[in-house]
Amino acid sequence: MALIKCPECGTEVSDKALQCPKCSYPISTAPSQQTPEDIQTIQQTSKRLKKQIIIAIVLIIGGIILISTGANADKEATRALLFTFGTLAALLGAIWYIIVRIRIWWNHR
Repeated sequence: MALIKCPECGTEVSDKALQCPKCSYPISTAPSQQTPEDIQTIQQTSKRLKKQIIIAIVLIIGGIILISTGANADKEATRALLFTFGTLAALLGAIWYIIVRIRIWWNHR
């Protein structure tokens, strides 16, 4: 491994580097010989957990919508009912979201 000067900024860079760390000027083209078929992307989070995160977020947003709708309701009973259900939905969604994020973290340790 030899050090060469970057043609752009003059910083000493390894000849094996893809680009200059200071100015991002491309240095080496050797790794680009790989084709896109040679590169693999590994999915680490399961689709089931991603779906659960989406459901939790929908619950949170739905709860917030119920709370705001209840605040504008005319009748006191309707206002209290919407506020209660909205709070429960938002709280359940938040707890569910936290639990799923912990499960994702736990699987990726």
